[in-house]
Amino acid sequence: MRKDIIINANPHEIRIGIREDGELVELLIERADSKRIVGNLYRGVVTSVKPGLQAAFVDIGLERAGFLHASDLVHEDPESVEAVDGPLPAGGGRSGRNAQVPDIGDMLKVGDKILVQVTKEPISSKGPRLTADISLPGRFLVYMPKGHHVGVSRKIEDRRERVRLKRILQEARPDAGAFIVRTAAEEAEEKAIRADVKYLSDLWLTVEAADREVQAPALVHEDVGMVVGLIRDIFKDDVDMLVIDDKDDYKRLQKYVQIFAPEIKDRVRLHRDASAIFDHYDIEQEIRKSTEPKVWMKKGGYIVIEQTEALVSIDVNTGRFVGRHNQEDTIVETNLLAAREVARQLRLRDIGGIIVVDFIDMESEGNKKRVLNELRNALKNDRARTKVFPVSNLGLAEMSRQRVRPSLVSFLSNDCPYCHGAGKVLSLETLANRIEREVHRVHHKTGEKQLQIVANPMLALYLSTERSEQLDDLCSEHGMIIDVTDDPGLHRENYQVLSLKSDRDLIQEAEKRFLPRGRGNRGHAVGQPTGAGRERYDRGERGARPDRAERTERTGRTERFDRDDLQDRDDQPERIDRPVRPEPEARDDRSESPRDRDAGPRRRLAGPPRARPEYRRPRTVESAENRDAGEARDSAPVDDGAETVSRPRRRGRRGGRRRSTRGAGDVGSGGEAGSFGGGAGEGGGAD
Repeated sequence: MRKDIIINANPHEIRIGIREDGELVELLIERADSKRIVGNLYRGVVTSVKPGLQAAFVDIGLERAGFLHASDLVHEDPESVEAVDGPLPAGGGRSGRNAQVPDIGDMLKVGDKILVQVTKEPISSKGPRLTADISLPGRFLVYMPKGHHVGVSRKIEDRRERVRLKRILQEARPDAGAFIVRTAAEEAEEKAIRADVKYLSDLWLTVEAADREVQAPALVHEDVGMVVGLIRDIFKDDVDMLVIDDKDDYKRLQKYVQIFAPEIKDRVRLHRDASAIFDHYDIEQEIRKSTEPKVWMKKGGYIVIEQTEALVSIDVNTGRFVGRHNQEDTIVETNLLAAREVARQLRLRDIGGIIVVDFIDMESEGNKKRVLNELRNALKNDRARTKVFPVSNLGLAEMSRQRVRPSLVSFLSNDCPYCHGAGKVLSLETLANRIEREVHRVHHKTGEKQLQIVANPMLALYLSTERSEQLDDLCSEHGMIIDVTDDPGLHRENYQVLSLKSDRDLIQEAEKRFLPRGRGNRGHAVGQPTGAGRERYDRGERGARPDRAERTERTGRTERFDRDDLQDRDDQPERIDRPVRPEPEARDDRSESPRDRDAGPRRRLAGPPRARPEYRRPRTVESAENRDAGEARDSAPVDDGAETVSRPRRRGRRGGRRRSTRGAGDVGSGGEAGSFGGGAGEGGGAD
């Protein structure tokens, strides 16, 4: 297998791509303002001891306190260890929580100062994971000051080589401390191993001296940077080349390699091409794809990766792949491709924790084992510890992967500020139904007949077009006037039902009026969003609803009514929040329907029955430029063949209605969009 390491470095960010056989399998990113802290040593202060969790929380000077389990307080010499590529995981070489652990209350008290090491980055709302069993990694060895044993990585399978390495360590190691031989030490010279022993022993003496001088909480020792750590941990004989695009970093890297690994100096190169290094090696496009849930595979199949708080689910689909022979062969071939792609995506996206893979159902038990073995083989090159379990009764492949840092998706992206990571918002149909129920409830409990629905522009548009008939029915049923207006500042799931007369919040009023005595308003004061939208509302981001004057100043809208206008509503022409419907040319032969005659002041004037108007954003103020253009157009001379007539434009209050000269027997169609209800028998149409 051919392995390459490509490094894109700049003052703000370092990106490292690791390729195997030309495919990107790992991506490491470190930014100047968020450097990795795994491997750092801190002098911390115990802030809380939780016997029920067998753990303590330790302040190490970061935003969140670190988590220290009782199993990470002591060192237990193991018989053998896995390959080590950095600080040992929590619990060192121990079996972790399965081993006998001391009582945390007997080991630590609040206020104690303790030297700890970070083994896991802060993830989501959790603080860093800590251990008191310190481990210092070198190029060939890992040194643990609390231990006394000598171990060899299980990946070194040659028995003679294992015996040779143990003999060298037994002769070279100091009186105290444990050493584990890393995989990179296989066939290494004895001189290099002895030099690593001396380097790590001197480093521990330096750490002890610094620990005595600092005032907790404080950083005692910072691990090497990501680039140097990469060379220390994974630059082995199987790496063909390391290419970096920054000259200064290239020179520093050459100096480090000359001292600690001179045998790999010729494989470290500087990118001299004019093109960007990640574009040159086709990495940039792979990074863009790494945040998408759907991943296409060869032959047309694909997998879908969904990350949740508890686990990661991966679904396998045949997609466009139809195969050549029979269905079972097609399914098996798709699953084999998916097993390899799943292993690659887990490494690339740095996904950890519990992972469930839903392969396509197979009939043959032999095929199931074949796919599972393919997954295990593909995970052998993963530096993180993984464990694959047998296929469950539901046909799911379950596995776990060591999680050391946040996943790549969470590092590169933030939760959507609108849905706050939920990925869903209530549909317009659901919200419209909710508003209609709210209008029924408000009318029943408050008796208010002049209502204003304030909603997000998308919801207001839907109400004024798709739901206009239902709102007509509400007006007729309860004898109400309903005005629909939009507010771009409102969340899509948020709405208000106000009184047109007094601008009172009718939802709050209805809930307060019927609460038990002595209890405050615990209902939804406003039509509150659910899920993520509700979460945003609960934090107070929406704020209090401004009064009418403030809304006018903020949104640039003018109000349609004076208080006196509202009191004499029956004498006022109708207003709606939709554009004026085109008046039919011949209306004399039309008569009012029984419903129109009986509706009285509750009926909304309309043009052709149930004609759906074009929507115009309600309650918006005409710009000066458009207004002047309209006036010029309306006042332009009209040549009717006999004489030129100047037709002045008639304008009233914005939000009022055009005065009509139509007789009482005509059915008008004028007004503005979005208002339902109004006077009957009066025209609001063309002059």
